Amino acid sequence: MISLKYVDRMAIAAMFAVSVAVPLATLTPFAAQAGGKVLVTRQELGDGLFSQIQPGMKGDDVLALIGPPHARTRFAATKTTAWDYRYRDTWGYDSEFSVIFDDAGLVVSKFSARNDP
Repeated sequence: MISLKYVDRMAIAAMFAVSVAVPLATLTPFAAQAGGKVLVTRQELGDGLFSQIQPGMKGDDVLALIGPPHARTRFAATKTTAWDYRYRDTWGYDSEFSVIFDDAGLVVSKFSARNDP
């Protein structure tokens, strides 16, 4: 027969494991595979992550890195499309990051701007 002391220790160990695992799970990006592609479903957007986006990258690579944009805007005059992402910058300001793609679907530029308060 299992002693009550042993059951109490197991319960405490299980509670400790859950209390540590849940906060850690919320800090890491969650990705799922669908049709051979990795889809980012939650990502902590920020300056460090945006610095990884370079001219010449494909749209699929940007999607895999930072996920889908909150908005897409087509600029017919320049034959480009902007993908816009909302985020809070390093100093705590609400900001918007834009990735600009050409008609071939390659990154041509990027920029970040703070939103007015």
